[in-house]
Amino acid sequence: MALITTTVGRTVGNLDDARMWRPLGIGIVGSAILMGVLWWLAVGWVDATGLTGIGWLDTTISYAGDFAVVIISAWLLFVPITSAVMGLVIDEVAEVVERRSYPGLPPAKGAGFWASLWSGVRFGVFALLLNLLVLPLYFVPVVNLVLFVGLNGVLLSREYFELAALRRLGTAEAKAMRLRHRTTLFVHGAAVSFLFAIPFVNLTAPIIAAALFTHLFTLIREREARELRRP
Repeated sequence: MALITTTVGRTVGNLDDARMWRPLGIGIVGSAILMGVLWWLAVGWVDATGLTGIGWLDTTISYAGDFAVVIISAWLLFVPITSAVMGLVIDEVAEVVERRSYPGLPPAKGAGFWASLWSGVRFGVFALLLNLLVLPLYFVPVVNLVLFVGLNGVLLSREYFELAALRRLGTAEAKAMRLRHRTTLFVHGAAVSFLFAIPFVNLTAPIIAAALFTHLFTLIREREARELRRP
């Protein structure tokens, strides 16, 4: 409990930093463009599909389909798309957090632009496929929110922690740390997934998640180092 209080408090304290505006803008614009293109393709496909051959009925089905596409895609696609885009700016967010909150840290090697981008895209596709598999359950009240928070809590905690960890650790070491602290990571991921479910607030959720898991990784690493120094 103390750890999540610390990470949340420090994350909130970083959000007023002007250096966060650029990655936030990239995240919002990039996500909006990708969402818009996918919506346009999906709606165009629905509109072009004449299911019955009866004009007025096909028109009604088309409008209903357009509405369903927008709602379902907004629910299913936002987490995968924004997280994929965050691969472009994760290093930038982490650097802001570290310079402000942990100035004594040596420079990070960084995960690398292409490695971060590939990780984000891979996560986005995987998250989309999992959410599509459980799509029918999203139409069940209460269950849909629990499922959204639980499933995306696992996915977000894994992806964002590894993106933060890979800036300073090797792949195997980052994975081992994630597995050692998977319960703590899930609690943070579930908290972040709530933000992804709130309209407008979800536009800032990827930046908040990146900052939060940078703090979490740094604090866990410091705690493990202290434990190793104990006699």
